[in-house]
Amino acid sequence: MKKIIFGIIVCLIFSINSIVLAKDKPPTVEINPPRLVSAPTYNAIVEPKEVKYTNDYIEVDLKIPLITYNNKVTEKIMNDKMEKPIMDLKNSTEKEAKEFFNTKEKDQPFMKYNVTSDYEVTYNQGNVLSVVVTLYNYTGGAHGNTEKIAYNFDLNTGKTGYLKDFLYEEDNYRKVILDEVRNQISKEPDKYFKDILNTLHGIPYDQNFYLTKDGIVIYYPLYDIAPYVAGIPEFKIPYSKFKHGLKKDVSIKSDNVSIEKEQSVKKGENYSEYLYYPQIKNLDNPIIEKQINTIITKDISNFTKDVKKKAELSKGKLNIYNRPVTWGASVYSDEYFVNPDLISIDITYSANDG
Repeated sequence: MKKIIFGIIVCLIFSINSIVLAKDKPPTVEINPPRLVSAPTYNAIVEPKEVKYTNDYIEVDLKIPLITYNNKVTEKIMNDKMEKPIMDLKNSTEKEAKEFFNTKEKDQPFMKYNVTSDYEVTYNQGNVLSVVVTLYNYTGGAHGNTEKIAYNFDLNTGKTGYLKDFLYEEDNYRKVILDEVRNQISKEPDKYFKDILNTLHGIPYDQNFYLTKDGIVIYYPLYDIAPYVAGIPEFKIPYSKFKHGLKKDVSIKSDNVSIEKEQSVKKGENYSEYLYYPQIKNLDNPIIEKQINTIITKDISNFTKDVKKKAELSKGKLNIYNRPVTWGASVYSDEYFVNPDLISIDITYSANDG
């Protein structure tokens, strides 16, 4: 296991009612002074864009959130941001399904792969919109995989925010959230991994969350703090737990530093790879960002080259079960966003000869 730790340097519109004053009117005429009134709030409209079809090897049923807003520039930014991971999952799953279906033995059983997506609008007030997208894909095995992605938008800019953008620092919100999460876990400990209270010591800077009308919801990915049967654990924390509640004036000017996962899935005759690795995005210094990402990708490339060489040398050989030797390489990572200046990344490399 290799661990990379690095530092990162990281309106309300008013309308004025015009009053036309006639000249030379009798003094008994009542004249009202101009007054300021709030312009009507234009909430975003979110409707589904549907993609649905089936063939010999896959079933696809997607509901992609499509935002309509009075700012067409930010509208496109938000829609593109939400559609990309949905279509990326669909395309990668479909490619894998097609390859497996076309190369399997004629009498080999095959269950169609499956990709679905749905969404829920959990908050839509003022210039803040929360949309929660749920993705599911099945590629064989006992069960599929479910992922939840929450988008907490500033409608004025199309940018998504972290907890810091919606809660006040002086409320010590990370401690409040951690205490609430630990308290809720302690009430139903059997739902979670046995030692989770001993290992859950903080709330990362980029913690997954979404907004509702009466509280903020913290959630964790599958297998992160609980077994698969528990689903995606969620913890709702009322705004009343924070002294100042939800921020009244949310303004997200730029994209936050984030970690995005790149994926590579390849299946060959005697070599397969499943690579799921991190890439840093939105650093203030693009040169440093490129250097970090290059270090990661180069290291992974060297690893897969070594495994491919072993696979090439094993061609024509049989294993102890009298079957052709096949090699597999996998890479996965865990990240912890400690604070705005420090991200911890653990990358695990594994290879086997079947």
